[in-house]
Amino acid sequence: MGAFGLKIIAAWGLPAGIKYPYLTIWYAAGLPLIGIPMLLRGVRGGFKELRWGALYAVLSLGGQLAMSYALDYGVPGSVVYPVAVGGSILVVALAGTLLFW
Repeated sequence: MGAFGLKIIAAWGLPAGIKYPYLTIWYAAGLPLIGIPMLLRGVRGGFKELRWGALYAVLSLGGQLAMSYALDYGVPGSVVYPVAVGGSILVVALAGTLLFW
């Protein structure tokens, strides 16, 4: 969904400065969306889960910003989105192969 929002920002010609508030709200919304169901079920996460979640958020945010900058510099969306999606799949496949082979 994060990439979808960036595409809307680019397609509607909204100012580039709006991407930071958008991404801040998007990633901040993840905490209550995960935290509230955990609280209701009485599930507690530990420091290990918090570290992994933070790492994933930082990496995801970096990918979203990279896509946004590519769109800002005029790279067509028809190039940016397939590269981003394909790159994500490639990274996961390589990591899985290297870690579990």
